[in-house]
Amino acid sequence: MWTDGVYSGLRAEQAKLCALVVIGVNARGQKRFLAIEDGVRESTQSWREVLLKLKARGMNVPELAIGDGAMGFWAALEEVYPKTRQQRCWMHKTMNVLNGLPKSVQPKAKQALHEIWQAQTRADAEKAFDLFLKTYEPKYPKAAVCLHKDREALLAFYDFPAPHWQSIRTSNPIESTFGTIAHSDDHDRSFRAIVTDRACGRAGGVIFSPFGHDPSNRLVACASSRRSS
Repeated sequence: MWTDGVYSGLRAEQAKLCALVVIGVNARGQKRFLAIEDGVRESTQSWREVLLKLKARGMNVPELAIGDGAMGFWAALEEVYPKTRQQRCWMHKTMNVLNGLPKSVQPKAKQALHEIWQAQTRADAEKAFDLFLKTYEPKYPKAAVCLHKDREALLAFYDFPAPHWQSIRTSNPIESTFGTIAHSDDHDRSFRAIVTDRACGRAGGVIFSPFGHDPSNRLVACASSRRSS
């Protein structure tokens, strides 16, 4: 499953309020929204409530969770679904590592990071990982620590079938769906209402979650239809 906290504009970000989003994928490879809940991205309690609701509605232990390491989601996951593997999002991690480097160094460092997660085997990824640390740690320890601390979680995707690597090493399914909605100027309505109306209002309605037909469980149907169109 993919997770992220998505802000609906500057005002919401300043108030630390966002939509806590969870997308799951079934055995046929179909992605479905499992949760869109108001909350605080860095709050363990906010994410705990989301995960407990999903568990109460019958969600089994996910094989893998993908997301940004800065979220309170991970502590909540270890409480509610301790057996779920963790994958840190390479998109977020790349931005965080580059922020610890001067701009003049960033292009080469970015390419070196790409050589890690684009490696054809885990062994090659490990070698590229070590090379990055040896290259940048002496002069830029902050960037090296940012990368090294999540080493295992960054490479977890290699333990899954290769055809899935591209989709499970980042939280892109959420980013691509909410990219334009996140900059909405309509700050007076809940983010979930904006998502439902704007993402689905002109796309033929919604899909209901596998947990029942409670309106709070409605899934954004147009996410998959927009990707396939």
